[in-house]
Amino acid sequence: PSRDRELKDAKSLVWVRSSVAVAGGMGAGAAGSGAGSVVESVEFAVGCRGLFAMDAHSKTDPIVALYELDPRSGRFEYLCQTEMLVDNHEPVFETRLKLDYAPADAREQAERELEVKLFDGDAYHKLSAEELNRGPPEEDLLGGARFRVGEALQGELQLEVTNERDRNKDRLLRDKRCTVWLRREQDSGRL
Repeated sequence: PSRDRELKDAKSLVWVRSSVAVAGGMGAGAAGSGAGSVVESVEFAVGCRGLFAMDAHSKTDPIVALYELDPRSGRFEYLCQTEMLVDNHEPVFETRLKLDYAPADAREQAERELEVKLFDGDAYHKLSAEELNRGPPEEDLLGGARFRVGEALQGELQLEVTNERDRNKDRLLRDKRCTVWLRREQDSGRL
């Protein structure tokens, strides 16, 4: 267990019941800020409403992860995630999603594209510490929604998530929807 904790700490990622930060302290968009820019950490409370059951014999074990579009690669890169809550269709997570933001570059920062992904943590407990640092496994993906940083900074953001898993296998699951909400919390400080 201590070796696992050392690996997580080495990546600057604390993943259970605490604020979660990107390795190195900045997301792809914040990293491009000027050298003299002040960077603030913005935290978001997160929860879900109306989760759908994906397993026949149990409720969903939800996890919400935050990703940011890397403009250089064109791919969404994992930033952080909530804890997994067992058998919960209306979760309010204790873990806050944390994003670094440079107010001096407000216009550019507001256009940064983010994505939340909702997972059912079926395979989550089987992951190694190294795998945990890369985010939840895609096989547990329920769906996701994209938005811009500027939208999230306005207050509470409601994101509709449509089921992506088993889309062609089970007609009953097709087009199931739920809501993931993000609410900006107090700024946690300057970096």
